[in-house]
Amino acid sequence: MEKHNPLHSHIAEVKMDISASASVAAGNKFCKCTACDFSDSSNSSKDAKERSTSMRKLIITVILCIIFMMVEVVGGIKANSLAILTDASHLLSDVAAFAISLFSLWAAGWEAALQQSYGFF
Repeated sequence: MEKHNPLHSHIAEVKMDISASASVAAGNKFCKCTACDFSDSSNSSKDAKERSTSMRKLIITVILCIIFMMVEVVGGIKANSLAILTDASHLLSDVAAFAISLFSLWAAGWEAALQQSYGFF
């Protein structure tokens, strides 16, 4: 006799068969030879352009912050000023925050698949 498991009573398996023409007409991509509703091809190029523009701006900002930080470190050491050195360390924390933003923009560009709907590989 089978035991009734209450944890598995609420699980439903859903299977859909989507034709290739219907999926392409709806703007969906194919993820590993199957229809994938997680990606919309009409927005992907626009999103990619926005991501690349944002990444370029963040990279320029990081480079400028690093340059100013180096100038402040040299100036703080030459002037024997703890305040200027502290400001340089503050710029270092800003660079770390910008680096996290750059990573998130890079991760946002990962493609989705049926098994990984967020695009992680």
